[in-house]
Amino acid sequence: MEANGYKIEPFAQLAGAILIDQDLTGADFTQADLTGAKLIHSNLRGADFSGAAMAGANLTNSKPIRAKFCGADLTEVNLTRADLTGADLKGVKLCSTKMYDSNFTRANLSDTNLSGARLNGNYSFANFSNANLTDAHLTHANLRDANLSGADLTRADLSWANLFCADLSGTSLVDAVLIRTQLVRAKLKHLNLSGLNLYGAVLCGADLSGADLTGTNLTRANLAGATMPDGTIHY
Repeated sequence: MEANGYKIEPFAQLAGAILIDQDLTGADFTQADLTGAKLIHSNLRGADFSGAAMAGANLTNSKPIRAKFCGADLTEVNLTRADLTGADLKGVKLCSTKMYDSNFTRANLSDTNLSGARLNGNYSFANFSNANLTDAHLTHANLRDANLSGADLTRADLSWANLFCADLSGTSLVDAVLIRTQLVRAKLKHLNLSGLNLYGAVLCGADLSGADLTGTNLTRANLAGATMPDGTIHY
């Protein structure tokens, strides 16, 4: 496959490549070097990015025609400092992917496999509903207003993460780490939080109605204005 004068194939050297508004359906980018490449507004449906280097790549999507990643494989890809604002990544394989300092604002990551992924970038307003985030590293991640409903966060590390107004309805947080996590006005209704470590967590205004807090470590946690499991407001 060729696009804009570039040959698209496994191990291709595409650092800094300009691939804007391209139809890259089914493209094979396996082990390719896409460092700093611009794939803005391109159609990436079914593309394979397994093992690709994509640090600093720009995959932003501001046009009405959404960049498409449906069925794409991004396993073990390096997306450090990449910009995927508004990208549609529903159902994409992102296992063990590195996303340090990346921008996924308003990105659709629903039903995505992110097990073991390292995500400490900006995911504000992103949709993680029903995503697999088992063993994911989300320390210091910005998840403000993110939709995490139905996501599997088993053993996920959310320490120091910002989950202001995030929706965690129906999530699994078994053995998750929530030390000093910002959970202001977060939706935690009916969640099983038993035995979890929420040391220093900020839960001001959070909805904990019906939640199980048996054995939960809330040492130094701020619960001002939070709705407690019995429906009362904590003062």
